[in-house]
Order: sequence, then structure tokens, then C-alpha cells
Amino acid sequence: MDHNLNNFLQEISAPDYLFNERDFFAQAGSLLQLQLREYLSLENRRENSFYKSVCTARKLNNADTDKKFWQALLSFDSVLDSFVMPESRCQRNCRKWLRFVNMIEELQGYKGSQVFSAAGIYKKQQVRLFFAVMLTWEHLRYIAGNDDQFSPSSEILAVFAGDTQSHEHSHEHCGDNCDHEHE
Repeated sequence: MDHNLNNFLQEISAPDYLFNERDFFAQAGSLLQLQLREYLSLENRRENSFYKSVCTARKLNNADTDKKFWQALLSFDSVLDSFVMPESRCQRNCRKWLRFVNMIEELQGYKGSQVFSAAGIYKKQQVRLFFAVMLTWEHLRYIAGNDDQFSPSSEILAVFAGDTQSHEHSHEHCGDNCDHEHE
């Protein structure tokens, strides 16, 4: 397992973790870039920027990778760019990274809002982001030929996925004692 990834997982899984978009995307971008470079190296290709790496990888037409996956990574790159260009900070970056999250969820065939039971919508969006980044890392690692038993997305699920069965009830059964968040 990658030491940097392990540290990243421990950090974002800590109960007292304070989400900082700039720091998170710097670390996540670095981790994804390393896996992307490994894939390109396997294909005897080399690029120096995240954007160019994604564009080159997309042209390789990997049989195990949907074209929408590369589009999701380009969306992730636009988030990275928004932190570099201060004039774009007037918009909430969340809207940009939610696009990436939604694309990964669609490709994987799940709805993160139903998987994770974090309190509050922004916290739930953050957890969905963590999970989408880990799924992306795993896929890049797989197509780079580094398939192993380590699954960081499983780590995220273990920490953040609540007992979804206990939240399937109607308000009639709660009475005045309902403290669950309903969507």
C-alpha cells in the first residue's frame, strides 16, 4: 500500500478532520496523478500535467475504462485549476467537485446520498467526494497493472457508511423523538 495514501486515508477518516478544499484537492490530485503516471508508463507514454495525462490516457481507449471516466477526471482537473486561478474563487468550488462525484457515482451505479449517513448535506457531499476519489484511485491503479487486495474505498465505507436499514422508516413511527435526517 502507498504510504502517502495511507496517511491521506487516516487524515480524512479522523473524527476531528476539518475539510479544507484546497488541501484536500492538492493531496488527492497528487495521489491520482501518481496512479495516472503509472498507467501511462505502462503504455510507454509520459505527460507532465494532470490535464495532459488524462487526455493522453483517454486516447488509449483502455478496454476496462469507460470514456465517461476520463471526462470525470477532466472535471476533477477543473477543480484543481480553480484553486490555482484566484479569480475563479468567487464561485463555490463545491459545485465543480460535485460534478466529478456525480459522474463517478453514475459510472459505478450507486447513489452516494443513499450510501452515506453523515449528518448534514455538506458533510455527506464531502464523504461522497472521499469515496469517489478512492474509487478513481483504485481504477487507475487497476489499469496500471497494480491490482492488489488493498481497497481504500472499503476503508471509506467502513468509516462513513451508516446502518442504512435503521433509517428506513416513516415519520409516523418517530413521533416527537425523531432525530434522524430525512431526505
